Amino acid sequence: MMRTLKAFDDWLQDPFITTNAPKDLLVEVWEKTVRILEELLELDIQHTRSMRDTLESYSKQDKLNPILTRLRELGSVMTSEQERTTRGGTTISF
Repeated sequence: MMRTLKAFDDWLQDPFITTNAPKDLLVEVWEKTVRILEELLELDIQHTRSMRDTLESYSKQDKLNPILTRLRELGSVMTSEQERTTRGGTTISF
């Protein structure tokens, strides 16, 4: 999927395409692309919110996956010095 998006982006930035395509076609592609990206963002937000709620519920019921529980414990004992020096990675909080 990422390769397809990259290829599409490259195609849209190609001067040969942009200077030879009719303006109405470019506007149509732009508007549709914006709608698709907005839908993707909404899906991401909804899914993330749903997972947060699920994890909070599981945490209260002690039903979390033991791996997640251990990662949470490890994350809560990090010192502020470790937090300042850590770059990247994944944050799990709930």
